[in-house]
Amino acid sequence: MGNCLRSLSDHSRMQGHRPLNSHQSTVSTAGSMATFVGCNCYYLLTHAAGEGTRPIVLLTLDSMRAMGFTVVRIWAFNDGPGWMSLQPQAGRYSPQVLTGLDWLLTEAGKRGMQLMLTFTNYWEHYGGMQQYVRWAQGLPDNAAVSADSFYTNAKAQELYRNFAETIITRVNSITGLLYKDDPVIHSWDLANEPRCERDSSGNTIAAWVNATAAFVKSVDARHPVTVGIEGFFGPSTPDLLAANPYNSQDGVDFVKINSSPHIDFASIHMYGDQWCSGLSDKHVCK
Repeated sequence: MGNCLRSLSDHSRMQGHRPLNSHQSTVSTAGSMATFVGCNCYYLLTHAAGEGTRPIVLLTLDSMRAMGFTVVRIWAFNDGPGWMSLQPQAGRYSPQVLTGLDWLLTEAGKRGMQLMLTFTNYWEHYGGMQQYVRWAQGLPDNAAVSADSFYTNAKAQELYRNFAETIITRVNSITGLLYKDDPVIHSWDLANEPRCERDSSGNTIAAWVNATAAFVKSVDARHPVTVGIEGFFGPSTPDLLAANPYNSQDGVDFVKINSSPHIDFASIHMYGDQWCSGLSDKHVCK
């Protein structure tokens, strides 16, 4: 499976208000192992974009650092209309929010922390794939669409890749560093919890991940690349299908996706409180 991130519990879907979810991870890179303790905090970018909410960011970073966290996964996107949108219209980016991302990276670096930057979301929150589909199809911002067509829609992919390249090649207005050269950036996360209900084979997402990771690597050969899947097993490992929660896989094939030579470490999002809600804390979710 290549390099693999082992033992990652990363509750990254926005459900209610779950600001911090911890995980301890081990990444194998070029034959060496690096262990870190990290957490997910999706809202840091929007709060970093406004002077009035930056104290919340500083307090959060200080609290995380005091607890020993050294890597934080954040949303590096916010698409469509809404508060502190990074990309309010297709291909048009907010200077204010981008400057907020510069500031966030700078503050994390001051604390000896790294940020994992996520490019988009399968779920409707913060726009994500559904917003790209609306833009690609010329639909209103409130139109009901499925994210499933995102992976194969040429226009949606063009918009997504343009955005990713804009972030990767950005020059930090505070430090003067190119993002692709910035050691504060831990890695690039292609998407949060991608699914494709219409393709149970897992081939659609696997093909998209492989091609997209290769594209990101062509722009930045330095930083690791991952994709924030939930970790469902698929047809490539039929003996493990029974381990999936609710006996579903949602178009995801964990092994096939992470067999891509362009993916540097794997990610699993664990929702034990939902998937194993009938078990006590003393039991292990199997």
